[in-house]
Amino acid sequence: IYARGSQDTKCVGLQHLEAIRKLKDSGFEPIRTIYVSFLPDEEIGGDDGARMLVNSDLFEKMNVAFVLDEGLPSPGEKYRVFHGERSPWWLVIKAQGAPG
Repeated sequence: IYARGSQDTKCVGLQHLEAIRKLKDSGFEPIRTIYVSFLPDEEIGGDDGARMLVNSDLFEKMNVAFVLDEGLPSPGEKYRVFHGERSPWWLVIKAQGAPG
C-alpha cells in the first residue's frame, strides 16, 4: 500500500482485532456489546469521522462505556492515559499476583 498515512498505527488496529478474535475463539462472552470503528480523520480534528459518529443516533444507542484510541508507545513502566484529546493524566497502576 502506497499512500500518505497508509501505515499510520495500522499495527494498533490489528492488535485490537486480534485481541477480539482471541476472546471470541476462547468462548468469552462479554457483558456488553463490543463495537469496533475505524475512522480516517483523527489528524484533522475528527469532523468527518469521530464527530459525526459521536453526534449520531447510532452512537447514542451504543451506550459506549470507554474507547480505545491509537494510543502511544511506552518504553518504560509508566503508561499514558488520556481523557479527551491532548489531556494527559499521569497515573501509577500497580498490580500484584501471579500472571497467567
